[in-house]
Amino acid sequence: MGKSSGNDPSDNKHEQKLQAVLLADTFSNAFHPITFEPCNADNNANNAKGQERPLVLCPLNNVPLLHHTIDFLQGSGVEELFLLCSSGADALEEYIRSYAGGKANNKQQGDNGSDSAATGGGGSKMTWSSKLTITTLRFTDCTNAGDALRELDRRNVIKSDPFILMQGDVVTNVDLREAMEGHKVRRKKDNTA
Repeated sequence: MGKSSGNDPSDNKHEQKLQAVLLADTFSNAFHPITFEPCNADNNANNAKGQERPLVLCPLNNVPLLHHTIDFLQGSGVEELFLLCSSGADALEEYIRSYAGGKANNKQQGDNGSDSAATGGGGSKMTWSSKLTITTLRFTDCTNAGDALRELDRRNVIKSDPFILMQGDVVTNVDLREAMEGHKVRRKKDNTA
């Protein structure tokens, strides 16, 4: 990851956008009691049992975890976010569209119309704010985080070096800029760090 072809204009380290990968899937059913949404008989007659919602859409103080995490990453300087999911991608895209939908500069690209080269094939790219774009990537065959990261590397999506990898249900206020500066110092001393 972080590798790109030599003729890519984003290779210039001064022009690279800071990218982050957010694992929006737990790859587990351990949270079923929390993530299960009961059926709403008024608008969901076809699914009498209810449905699963991604853990990142569960509320914390009446705001989905995903929203807290995106705000944190944006505040840390992330300009391009890749949201990886194997299940629940429709609900995630709907949430992002509903939040960003009222903004005049919102551009959406995806399976139907698209910028599939930019997303590595599949997924949707949406503008969250003037400083952040979010691309959802559906990795339906992945059963764990390792599979998802291998698929991300295979698609050669990540261009920034370093990039941020974060689990989607983490809420924190750690100073990522300081951590990244420390990483850059270590990397100058030892390029395998």
